[in-house]
Amino acid sequence: MILARINHTETMTRITLAGRTDIDEYFKLSGVFERERLTHTPLLVFIADQDSVTVRIVDTPTDLLSFPDETPVMGQWAGQWRSDFFQFTEISGAARVC
Repeated sequence: MILARINHTETMTRITLAGRTDIDEYFKLSGVFERERLTHTPLLVFIADQDSVTVRIVDTPTDLLSFPDETPVMGQWAGQWRSDFFQFTEISGAARVC
């Protein structure tokens, strides 16, 4: 399974995530913003610059507020029989924190 694809353009590195996009389901199932700390399923934040991508592991949901708007984020819901990855942007996640 490919979770992220990186495309280099002449001006900026572009990140394309391959997670589920039904984020309302993710927020309902995971309870990610109901917890103070995400010990088992932290969030992955993708930060691109001219020639590289940095992946930050965020284990405190409120830390998403420190990232620029439209920052790509992936979260994991560890279900009983399977695990799903979801993609969203900081702005949509932050709206649920506030």
